[in-house]
Amino acid sequence: MASSYVNAGNIGVPIALYAVGTAAPVVSVLIAQLLVVAPVYLSVFAWCRYRTARAARFADDDAGVVPGSTSRSLGATLGRSLANPVTVATGLGLLAAAVSLNLPVVLAQPVEMLGAASVPLLLLLFGMSLRGQRPLGRAARAEVVLGTVLKCLVMPVLAWVVGRFLFGLDGLDLLGVVLMAALPTAQNVFLFAGHFRLATTSVRDVTLLSMLLALPVSLLVTLLLG
Repeated sequence: MASSYVNAGNIGVPIALYAVGTAAPVVSVLIAQLLVVAPVYLSVFAWCRYRTARAARFADDDAGVVPGSTSRSLGATLGRSLANPVTVATGLGLLAAAVSLNLPVVLAQPVEMLGAASVPLLLLLFGMSLRGQRPLGRAARAEVVLGTVLKCLVMPVLAWVVGRFLFGLDGLDLLGVVLMAALPTAQNVFLFAGHFRLATTSVRDVTLLSMLLALPVSLLVTLLLG
């Protein structure tokens, strides 16, 4: 997920407005990631977590699980992963935009305050994870390098190939697509890893390195396609 989930909301908007002149590429990426990509990843994470717990139960009890309880547990686990606040809020926001719903001030203002606070709080949490830990530790160095290469180099190239030869894009349309693919890893991935008790060190390092490489990669993309 760290090698394919981009930070479109924070960094993508100013880059798209400056390079392409419109935020349309960002909106497309945000909707696709929050309503399609994220639920797929979260379902995979939930399934892996369920399998691990199920294996532990079999190890502790030679008799196995109660018939029928396994499927219900799997369904509940997948349901909780799909019903996470990010996906639900995105769906509600998309529905509100589709029907042109205007919330009253007493409801809209708290929502706007939460939205404005989300980015600083997320960056603060990510910065706290760097405290006392050296990036690119030996244990996961190969994994981090692979994830960074996939994110910063392979993903923009694939976006160019798909956009140019499959959808026939060119000019600013193609530039917008490739620039969105060149964005760094979103800090949301770090939160998802912590939520599902996965290894956060590799995700943190890929996010950090992709942030450092995002500017030169974006400049190179603009030079080649602009």
